[in-house]
Amino acid sequence: MVLFLKIRGMVMAFEEDPAAEWNPRALTLINALHEWAVTVFLGTNDLLDPETTINDFAWTARR
Repeated sequence: MVLFLKIRGMVMAFEEDPAAEWNPRALTLINALHEWAVTVFLGTNDLLDPETTINDFAWTARR
């Protein structure tokens, strides 16, 4: 459920950003979150990227 809420929040922030570009920025961010989630489920995130948490994935508007 946490992943669903995180992706939902990222997509909602993307939709509010008038300068947002789905491809490549949003798609790249969602794919990175997906890859991180897989490592968490496999239990390898502590080896591959121990510093990354779910809070590190967020849409940031370009200025």
